[in-house]
Amino acid sequence: MFLTRLNIGTFNNLSLTPQELSHFRHFCYLKNTLVYTNNLKFLCIQSGICKLSYFHESREFVLCYITKGNIALLDEHVVVEVVENCEVLELSLYKFEELLENKEFSMSLFNQLIRAVLTQREFIKEMVFLGLNERLKRFLVNLSEFASDKFGVFEMKFNMTQLANLLNSTRQSVSTEFNKLLKSGFLVKVSPKFYRLASEK
Repeated sequence: MFLTRLNIGTFNNLSLTPQELSHFRHFCYLKNTLVYTNNLKFLCIQSGICKLSYFHESREFVLCYITKGNIALLDEHVVVEVVENCEVLELSLYKFEELLENKEFSMSLFNQLIRAVLTQREFIKEMVFLGLNERLKRFLVNLSEFASDKFGVFEMKFNMTQLANLLNSTRQSVSTEFNKLLKSGFLVKVSPKFYRLASEK
């Protein structure tokens, strides 16, 4: 399965009884809403897109993007930003045990946590062993594989600040490396905000 922080995989439709659903809190959030929590809880995305970020001393690091079919574990350090209007189910950790008897839900949650760990390990490996130029290249390759059309063209929905938060760097450094990739021909600008990789012809 192709896993990146843009795509951590999804669960199948959950078969929950009305009694089991009563353990969840149901919310509809509008775009740009920020969601915080003081306690551990699970977030199940029913529709829309959210961004999970970790904040430390006013600096942001983007953990991943989650969409329909994703389950995420939140704590006091993680902030959820709604990228597209979304519908979510929230489950407090202390109510989690009551749902363990539901095999489908338990396996979906287990698989999501495994995927999250594997995705984060891959990024840790990149941070330790790769420079910014290679990390940016890998991100663009992943974005192309995940979001390009049949011609290999994809929309760059991230500005330089957002890319810096994804790659754990500064805006200036990312902007410099991005322009180098354009000049080298690795990345081709098709039109404003739309690009393709040089290999996609």
